[in-house]
Order: sequence, then C-alpha cells, then structure tokens
Amino acid sequence: MNNRMINLGFITTLSEVITEEFVGKEVIDDVTGKSYGVRKGTLEALAEEIAAKESEFSKNFNLTAIVLNDDHENVDQHFTKGEGYDVDMKVPIHEEQDSVKVVTLKDITTVIPSSVWRGIPIPPRGSDNRAEVIAKRKQLKEEYEDRICKILRNSKVDILISNSYTNIIGPRLLNEYKNMIINIHPAITSQDNPCRLPGVTPTRDAYTRATKGFVIVDDKKSVSLDGEEETVHFNGEERKAVKFPEEHRYTHGVTVHVVTAGVDEGPPIHYEEYDLRDHFNVDGSNTKKPLLTEEAIREHNYNMKPSVLIKAIMKHAEHPETIERLQ
Repeated sequence: MNNRMINLGFITTLSEVITEEFVGKEVIDDVTGKSYGVRKGTLEALAEEIAAKESEFSKNFNLTAIVLNDDHENVDQHFTKGEGYDVDMKVPIHEEQDSVKVVTLKDITTVIPSSVWRGIPIPPRGSDNRAEVIAKRKQLKEEYEDRICKILRNSKVDILISNSYTNIIGPRLLNEYKNMIINIHPAITSQDNPCRLPGVTPTRDAYTRATKGFVIVDDKKSVSLDGEEETVHFNGEERKAVKFPEEHRYTHGVTVHVVTAGVDEGPPIHYEEYDLRDHFNVDGSNTKKPLLTEEAIREHNYNMKPSVLIKAIMKHAEHPETIERLQ
C-alpha cells in the first residue's frame, strides 16, 4: 500500500439514492410485502469502515469530501427528514505528522447543484437557437465541474468515487482526475461479458432478463446492448427490447470500474457475480427460496456493494499508475 494516507472523495445524487433506491428509508417490497428494514447506503457503509479503528482499510484511507449535485433546498429537506445518510456520523481524517481530525459527514459535504446547466431545456431539432443553447449548457457544465474540482483539490482528494451520480462526467473532471474516478455499478459492465447490463436501469433489466428473457432498450440513450431486437409488451406498452439466450439470463453482479468518457465502459477494477437462481425463486418452482422481484435484486446487490467497493479501492490504490500519481 502507499506510504501515505490516501484521500477519498464521494460524489452522488442524493435524491436518486433516496427516491429510487430508498436509502435511509424502510424498504418494503411492493410485490411480496416483505420489509428489508431501513436501507443503509454505500456512503454510510464506507464511512463506517473508515471509522473502524482496527480496519486495514481505515489505516490507509481517509474520506475527505462528499459532493452532492442536488439543489440546496432538496438536500435540506432530505436531511431534515433524516433521509440519505447520517450527517452526524463522525469519521477521522489522519493528517500529516500523525495528527487526527474528527469530522462529521456534514462537515465534509458540499452541495453543487447541476441544475445550473441541466435545468436549461434543449430546443427541438431544427430550432434556430438549438446550437446556441447546447453551447451554453456545455459552458455551464464546465464551470460546474470546475467548482467540483476546486472542492476536491481543497480537500486533497486522490480518488473520487461515483455512486448513483446522475450526470455523465465531463472532460473537465475526467482530465483533472484521469483514471482516478471510479464508479460502483449494481451489475456487470465488462465489455466482453455477455451478461453486462450498463446504464441507469440495471435492476429492472436483471429482472426482465431473468423472468422474460429480454431487456428494454428504447430508453437507453448513452449505452447499447448487443443482441436480436424485438418488440415486446411491457407494463401495458409496446417497447423495443433485446433478447437474451437462456445461458446469459441469470448471471448478475456488482462492478467497480474506472470512469471514462463512455458510460459504464471503463475497465473493471473488481467485480463479483452470482446466479440469481442460487438465491431466488425465479420461475415459481422452488418455494423454499424468496421470490425474485426487482426489490429483492436491489437489496441483494446493496448488501454486496460495500465489500466490493472496498476491495476495488484497495486494488486500485495498488495499481502502478495510481502509485505513481500519488507519489
């Protein structure tokens, strides 16, 4: 491991992990009625590992910055309700000369709203001002990422963790932290793996693939899947989907990969996969196992994410390019 403490940053969309992933809330499966209790997020699990005094991980890593891209008023509302993560949780920051500063997660949280550029609608194709608006959005996004870079520099962040961050990371941030931004994705992403599920709906995709043999693709703007396309009926609508052969329907997992310009296309650092049939009643034939639902998949992967992330961070820190950069 490196001869100094390595500082981690964490960037996420708070509203995404609360409203879509139910972090900080009691999770009840809409299909089965089963309660999974209050879901702990990946950020809180990471902070707990860093706060653990005897942890090998805590001896090598600090958490020095958290960046949220939500609007300020939304963040305040979530924190007032106690949603998202425990802002009062304390973590140590090991500084030079063996000094230790104890901070709360709120102390190291900065809100930088991406609505300054994402909130500007793009005019339809053919509009006279379309090119002008796109150029303005690009400029504002660069300025937005400049603000993020400044916070990360001031916090001496070495490796930035992206988790449920709803923006595509742009050139400004990618260039500042080249090969030092890593993303945790609740599915397989490796380009050469036929079971990969990139994009923003991996849980839905894993469920439909296992139960129906297809993945909906007409709402995937930044990623693509290989395979035979077909029109299917899904939730009362005709949708475009890609068919999966039987042998590729049930393998799922969690991946941590380096972030590149392509969405979920960066080289994997560490991933763990499993067969859904080993854990769930997929087709109704094995009532001794819990029924496969989207929430059951999400819960299983949420339980996997912290350990996969920690293994990936330690592995990435030992990569020769990372070691050279940190010297």
